[in-house]
Amino acid sequence: MEKAKVSGHKSAPEILPQAAPPFGIRIKNLAAACALVLGAAFIVFGIMRGEQRIVLQKAIRICLECIGIG
Repeated sequence: MEKAKVSGHKSAPEILPQAAPPFGIRIKNLAAACALVLGAAFIVFGIMRGEQRIVLQKAIRICLECIGIG
């Protein structure tokens, strides 16, 4: 016995294997990931040294100079 075909029913699309991305894209992704890790490491290093206090003091001084108080 054969199964009857249902009209209007489409078969599922065939899933094809994806090719690896081009070499240049992989290098860009690797460079972006390295920059992200390096930036996070520098932020942690600066916080450990107490640099956020110095940056805030400089920002306050610049703002006060801009409005003519400092």
